Amino acid sequence: MQGDQLTVLRCEQIEKKVLSEAGELLILRPQSQVFERGKLYVVSGPSGAGKTTFLHILAGLEKPSAGKLFFDNREITSWSQDDFLRYRQSVVGMLFQFHYLVPELTVAENIALPAQVLGRTQVEIDKKVSELLGFVGLEHKKNSYPRYLSGGERQRVALARALVNNPQVILADEPTGSLDKKNAELVRDLFVQVRQKYNSCVIVVTHDSELFSTVSVHKINL
Repeated sequence: MQGDQLTVLRCEQIEKKVLSEAGELLILRPQSQVFERGKLYVVSGPSGAGKTTFLHILAGLEKPSAGKLFFDNREITSWSQDDFLRYRQSVVGMLFQFHYLVPELTVAENIALPAQVLGRTQVEIDKKVSELLGFVGLEHKKNSYPRYLSGGERQRVALARALVNNPQVILADEPTGSLDKKNAELVRDLFVQVRQKYNSCVIVVTHDSELFSTVSVHKINL
């Protein structure tokens, strides 16, 4: 029972196949995994192993060719696009290799954007944005625009934006891939803090498994 209470995502034999000129191509071999709240998972594997595809299936951005996906022990494999959109807005926070910040918005406005989409009150938004600016150490940059930030600062803003709706799951696809060693380690340390402070399940796809060798993680090799 305890395990069920901790489990937030679960997949059973999910796989992905696509049709190519050479015939059917296996993009992701069958995977069965259990993901729990408050834990950090690192997904690694060689190029072409399907790491990004795996993350996209967990996010509902792609449908598996076979297998089942569960959220809070409810099967969601056949959810509609609208269902998965709401899921990504309120349950999942996403982070990518590139920050995808809106250049015309300030740091604070970029962080607030997903909360505004969900229709949260301005008082709620301002409080959460202030909290997250402190968490990622960018209070002094709240009125700055992305073009005035370093790559590491932009990625920290993107992480704060991913956290603004209190997601149960953070999905990160090569989030340190474009950062130097110092900034990569800073972002890594924030992931550790996210799982501790917010009790979120953090799932990171990375080619740099060495980066996480000094912290406690659950490793998944595809």
